[in-house]
Amino acid sequence: MRTRTLTDLELAKVYFVLLVELAKTEPGQTIEYGQLVCRAKKRFPNNQYVNSAIATSIGRRLDALRAFTNSKKLPDLSALAVKRQRVPNDKVRNGKAYERVFDGAAVRRQIAAYNWESVQVDFDEYINNEIVRIQKIEMPEQKDSVNQ
Repeated sequence: MRTRTLTDLELAKVYFVLLVELAKTEPGQTIEYGQLVCRAKKRFPNNQYVNSAIATSIGRRLDALRAFTNSKKLPDLSALAVKRQRVPNDKVRNGKAYERVFDGAAVRRQIAAYNWESVQVDFDEYINNEIVRIQKIEMPEQKDSVNQ
């Protein structure tokens, strides 16, 4: 597992909000990575993390989102975010790393069947816990300089 950054977590939070809305309003629909980033920028124009978001780094953010949904026993909303279709009516595909591990179509069916109206989760608490965990990993051991 890669160490997550605050940017990963903050963008995962935004993408969570947008993907829950998509799951509620358009069950079974997907959104291309670039469209998700554009939708985030329109919806959260004053968010510094969103303003610097790009579609090519979305995989890290979706990994953080997946960790969150797994921790809350929710279907993996990251399956709704898909690669851009190069040819009209081409098969909807998740990223290669996702497809090696998950069946995106099956996960999307779980998402469509889930009652998203009942979801009440606190992503901020999750972010705070992850920040503490990351800081513990990144904090170098303090050496006793007096005894050296």
